[in-house]
Amino acid sequence: MLLIAFAVFLSTYLFVFLLFSLKHMKRQIMLEKNLDPVSFLIPAHNEGKKITASLSSALSQKGILIKEIVVVVDNSTDITAEICKTLARKNPSVIILSKNDNQPSKSKAMLLGLEEINTKYVVLLDADTILEKNAVAKTLSFMKNNHAEFGTCIIDPVPVKSLKYEIISTDKILRQRILQLGRSEINCANLPGCFYIGNTEWLRKNISNSFVEDLVLSYKLIGENKKISVIPEVLAFEQERLQLRCFFLQRMRWTIGNISALPHFLKAFENKPFSTVLGLFSFPLFWYIIHYFIFFLLILFFFTWEARTALVIVLASYLPALIIARSMFSKV
Repeated sequence: MLLIAFAVFLSTYLFVFLLFSLKHMKRQIMLEKNLDPVSFLIPAHNEGKKITASLSSALSQKGILIKEIVVVVDNSTDITAEICKTLARKNPSVIILSKNDNQPSKSKAMLLGLEEINTKYVVLLDADTILEKNAVAKTLSFMKNNHAEFGTCIIDPVPVKSLKYEIISTDKILRQRILQLGRSEINCANLPGCFYIGNTEWLRKNISNSFVEDLVLSYKLIGENKKISVIPEVLAFEQERLQLRCFFLQRMRWTIGNISALPHFLKAFENKPFSTVLGLFSFPLFWYIIHYFIFFLLILFFFTWEARTALVIVLASYLPALIIARSMFSKV
């Protein structure tokens, strides 16, 4: 009966965050006038195949003044530096910094880039992420609407016509459209590492050398009662891993990262009132446990009735959540 009880818990967990996400979808977006100028910070390690699209989307932003785009080439051994220098020659706002310490580290690259930035807000963008032309203006406006210190949007996978890619992308679509939107409704959203806007000075003081620096920063913000707003629109697209092996290894790495960030997560909620206890269930590790549990039940499917029953219970909420998530926005 333990499998069935756990399946009921996970199914309820999915249903609750689905309700929260649908509620968050109703929030109004008011575009602000006279937005603060911003700077971009793009850490890049061996992103020669993808960084052109990412940089171009940063250069194409509308409705806001982009003061500078700082690219930190972090120990790259491919053509990333050459591509960035070519774009910088055509666009004076692009500043290239090199980090050559033979120790690739996104958090250290971010700290190096932040030294060059003096705008109030900075846009953190991964070199494999593409923005809509109004992504920054809309996200910053929604931050202002909600008196938030940091903000992000719904981030979809880059569209690719492939059945395998569609299956791989399911995790991101559900995680962004159900879990992230739901967490935002109870002020427990996390900063996605690929795109967010935040206070430059706060980031300088709080970035730590961790391979899940976005999670650690998120929990520090929650602990300080600072808001992370999530605009309910798809404004950014991230390239998912195209191979199952790479996808699996990435998710395993993220799982390990979630476990390592657990002390920061618990500290963020230790002094919270009872009304925010639900936030404890916003811990992303629960999301990965759902998928590991489904895989485990599939292995046991032909051996025990309890596993078959538990699988039906989980899928009874998982599949409707997936259908609803895919229908939330016109872009998938």
